[in-house]
Amino acid sequence: MVVCLVSFASAKPGIATFYTKYIPSACFKNKDQGKMIAAAGDALWKNGAVCGKKFTVKCTGPRNGVPHPCTGKSVTVKIVDHCP
Repeated sequence: MVVCLVSFASAKPGIATFYTKYIPSACFKNKDQGKMIAAAGDALWKNGAVCGKKFTVKCTGPRNGVPHPCTGKSVTVKIVDHCP
């Protein structure tokens, strides 16, 4: 028997924002999901199917006038909400 596992990675540009305390959320209502959380746009949301999934994200450049917002490091975030 031969088992073959294939993994695909892809990258898409997006815009990140920061919020302090984030409760309630579309996915988990009033249950706090910690700090490394994110909201998914329409392209990922798929009627909530992406809730709880984790994504690795990385800053690639400024959008708000901050001179050097990127650290060069990636972070992993959990989807907890929808951002239409």
